[in-house]
Amino acid sequence: MKDYLLDLRMRFLMARDLILLNVARVLSRARGSRAARPKVSVLVPTLESRVDLLAKRAVPSILAQSEQDFEVLIVTDSYSHQVKILVDSLDARFRYLTHPRIPSQLATADPTSRWCSAAAPALNLALSNARGALIARLDDDDSWFPEHLANSIHHLEAHGAEFVSSRCYLPDGSESRDASLNDEYYGPSPKVRHPAVPVGSPITWVYRSYLRTLRYNSWSWKKAHNRPTDIDLSRRIWIAGVRLTYMERFGAQVGLRGVSEEWGLSAFLEEHNPPENGL
Repeated sequence: MKDYLLDLRMRFLMARDLILLNVARVLSRARGSRAARPKVSVLVPTLESRVDLLAKRAVPSILAQSEQDFEVLIVTDSYSHQVKILVDSLDARFRYLTHPRIPSQLATADPTSRWCSAAAPALNLALSNARGALIARLDDDDSWFPEHLANSIHHLEAHGAEFVSSRCYLPDGSESRDASLNDEYYGPSPKVRHPAVPVGSPITWVYRSYLRTLRYNSWSWKKAHNRPTDIDLSRRIWIAGVRLTYMERFGAQVGLRGVSEEWGLSAFLEEHNPPENGL
């Protein structure tokens, strides 16, 4: 019964995505450009325990961008005095948001499930408050190369696309493996008439702001396949028919947290399930 209800929820979500995308496109064309707003809204979910990483890694790489027409929305699940102090020390382009609505089942889920969807409520809160013409995303422990935003915007415009992503380097110096959205890596694929392109790490995504009607799924952790909310969203925007493009150049560097030599899920599990007695 639970599997049936989850499948029903996902079918409803994908049908809603298609409707919302088409409505958002029409409204965007009707409104035209609004010159007063920033060009890019940068979403940065974080935790109080990572304020040092935020200050030393993500924030400097944002400030170093050659494209400076942006706002930055830094989000935490609960109020953090340390994060507030950091944001207040920065210029007026930086804003601090807190207290997104978090489903109780997600808050009490096992660590792997929380890793899959924990950032979704914070990112959705940031999307609701974003004012930019474009949306970008960066995690607190990662960094962009200085031309990332400028290159992404140019590529987006040159290809008449709505969403662009690019390659990134992993902490061990290797390159990200960016599979096409119909790759067997993602498991069973529905019949989709839209072309499937590779999609890079979410820290390289730049997309039209009207696509924020397609929100991060706080329940993706309950799925059998593609449980991480980033993968869930990228597949849904492909299925809905968003015009996707991919840039071969490198836009970002995935970082490590503290002394850990792990990243991604492994780092999260290490952080939330520390070994006992040093073993």
